[in-house]
Amino acid sequence: MMASGSAWGSPIMACARHKCACAMARLCSLRRQTLLLLALPLILATTASAFPSWIGVCGSYERHNAVNPGTFSVLLNEDYWGLHAEVVIRVDAGSWQAYEMNYAGNVDGNSVWMRSHDAAFPTNATVEYYFHGWDDWGGNITDNNGGVNYSFIAGAPALNWIGNTSHWPTNGALRAGDDLWVNTETWPRGAAREALVYYNLGDSNWSAAPLSLGGTAGNNDWWHQNLGRFSAGTLIEYSVGAYDGLDDLHIDANAGSNYVASVATGNPADWIGNARHFPTNGALSALDDLWLDIETAPTNSAVGGYATYSINGYAWQDEPLSFNQITEDSNDWWHVNLGALPPGSTIHYLFQIEDGTAVWHTHPTSGIPLAAQVLGNASDMDEDQLPDDWEDYWWGELSSGGSGNYDGDGVPGLPLSDYLE
Repeated sequence: MMASGSAWGSPIMACARHKCACAMARLCSLRRQTLLLLALPLILATTASAFPSWIGVCGSYERHNAVNPGTFSVLLNEDYWGLHAEVVIRVDAGSWQAYEMNYAGNVDGNSVWMRSHDAAFPTNATVEYYFHGWDDWGGNITDNNGGVNYSFIAGAPALNWIGNTSHWPTNGALRAGDDLWVNTETWPRGAAREALVYYNLGDSNWSAAPLSLGGTAGNNDWWHQNLGRFSAGTLIEYSVGAYDGLDDLHIDANAGSNYVASVATGNPADWIGNARHFPTNGALSALDDLWLDIETAPTNSAVGGYATYSINGYAWQDEPLSFNQITEDSNDWWHVNLGALPPGSTIHYLFQIEDGTAVWHTHPTSGIPLAAQVLGNASDMDEDQLPDDWEDYWWGELSSGGSGNYDGDGVPGLPLSDYLE
């Protein structure tokens, strides 16, 4: 993310040997420019005539800006092509590592060098550092605090930037049935502790989903998330944000306009089948979660849908399906977990699937819905006319009688007796 610079300038003799107080030699600067034009052919064939005699900071410059990871700065009292600087760092008495600094300009004959560090330091780590200057002809100079080095204790990391936000597939390629991935990047690496995508479907109802750290992109952390599939014609408006170690939220909202993903019409679903439940009848007990499964083909043709079910013939309910995976037969596998259900109960179910052309399909298409049977035990050890496993499922004990209303439900004047339930 950070741009790299290079040192350049005149290799002629500097007007002042020591400018650590940033004294302004304006006339000398003008003379250097004039001499550069006159001596250009000679300059290209010669080396620097004066290696820096001083390295450090002065004026408003500081060696480190007290941010984690922050920016390191140093000045050299010469400025010419072939001059370089680096900051050498170690963390918690680990190995020393050198990082080349970028040329950041000239202040009154002093060359300015900076490095905004790419990765956050661990919070509370001891960071030691010093500076080294050199040129292409063997000159060397060091600023190491008299041999004891400079140091600071790293605070919580601060995020500097969030951007390069995009989605995939891109508009024009994104169709109903495709998974919509949102991507963004943050810098420095390790500074963001969490990232999120905020989105709505063309209305005022915003949702948030966590972004997962997917790796790095250059010097940046790369975050992404699969928001799933959307119906044809949907406009998904979104922005992204990230919290750093200081709990500051940094937002990329496309300069206030937000980003928009546009979903085009996709493919029809040619086949829906392999409807089933797990565990199977005979193995399904009140201690098990009941999963309902359905498959569609071709892959990426279905947008999603619902499992519609009824327990013991009472009211029908809808639960949204989640995409699970692509099967060995290249079908899309969808499922939903209904959780544990009462012992002895019968669950009838069917599926409703929307395809990429916005057509809804029902499976089974006709006849009796599918059925899952939960094992039950008619044992009534406490002789209250209620199956013991039923009492244990709802209440966790057997002390209630069949004529009471242990859970206090119903409406005023019409309580539901345990036996009726």
